Amino acid sequence: MSTTVAEMTSEDLRALIFTTVQDALDQTIGGLDWLAKWRELVKHQRHLASLYAEFADEDLALAEVGMSDYANLLAQEDGAR
Repeated sequence: MSTTVAEMTSEDLRALIFTTVQDALDQTIGGLDWLAKWRELVKHQRHLASLYAEFADEDLALAEVGMSDYANLLAQEDGAR
């Protein structure tokens, strides 16, 4: 995946978690300890959640600035007409 966790959407995170679960299940079926894999998955999921939360406020601020700039651009276009 070429995006950072901060750039991921909730769908991206769900897809990553789903893929991780699938991989864990595939390995479990192959004879690995499912409890260890489950703990690894939970640890990974918590790490992703903490990274996502760390950048959420910054992402929101950037989005608000972007929307403000977009609204200003639309107002300028409307004024030019």
